[in-house]
Amino acid sequence: MTMPGLVVETDPSPEQVEYLEDRIYEFNAAATRITDGEWLAIFVRDDAGRIVAGICGNTWAGCCEIRQFWVEESLRGQGLGTRLLAAAEREARRRGCTQIILMTFTFQAPAFYARHGFTTLAAMNGYPGGHRNLLMRKSLDDAGPRPGWRALAEGSRAPRWALLALRLVVGFGFLAHGWAKWSRGPAGFARLLAQIGAPLPQLTAWVVTLTEILGGIAIVAGLFVAVASVPLIVSMLVAMFTVQLRFGFSSVNTIGLTPDGPVFGPPGYEINLLYIGALLVLAFAGPGAWSADECLARGRGKELPV
Repeated sequence: MTMPGLVVETDPSPEQVEYLEDRIYEFNAAATRITDGEWLAIFVRDDAGRIVAGICGNTWAGCCEIRQFWVEESLRGQGLGTRLLAAAEREARRRGCTQIILMTFTFQAPAFYARHGFTTLAAMNGYPGGHRNLLMRKSLDDAGPRPGWRALAEGSRAPRWALLALRLVVGFGFLAHGWAKWSRGPAGFARLLAQIGAPLPQLTAWVVTLTEILGGIAIVAGLFVAVASVPLIVSMLVAMFTVQLRFGFSSVNTIGLTPDGPVFGPPGYEINLLYIGALLVLAFAGPGAWSADECLARGRGKELPV
């Protein structure tokens, strides 16, 4: 028999695709001896019979796989998608399924699925460029996971917004400290450094002041966050070991009480550790939403963590 030729087709007919689906199902059924496969489709039509929403997939071997799920744009936000997903889940349960799986892009509806109990099992970065393709699952077992904030965080991009909040607080903190030194004049800060025996107080005062101002701006903007974190962490470590360490851990040291209120002593190294920890999170987890780094990464066709 002559080896048949290869034909590349860009518009195969539904019958051709269905033929391949049937052959694959026959092989799977023969290999597993599980023959309960069925299509699952639910459609919503308008008065003219036109499809305006629908969900489609299949059930087999105790699993429901959702392949297509669409709601016409004019009908979104009215609960129709929730009703369709709930109807598919009820039918999957009736057929004895113990889980539902699906794939969705990060720009589609991962947060919607997370609100309905789905969690992310795997993610393919860079498909398409600047986004991810997520494999999500919901257990239909009564002992399985339930919807919650953990599921929402896993299935959506909620961590990006948490990182944004962290980034703004940390960046503003450094910017405020640096601006305070600048407004009083680096020379005043240099005299303080000289009193504690810091080497090269004049140079150190200028370096620390500019590091905090420029580093704070970079962190707020989300620009080169990993790089900007390095000198800021070094600055915190130097301050901790040369100044704060001798005063203990707490950043609030009450040493007395007067009629006008409490009297506070020098702060400990607590704040230094908090800043260092926050900078490490931003450096390794990414700058989060609304960051210059994220915009640059998308322009290069890449995606930042989270």
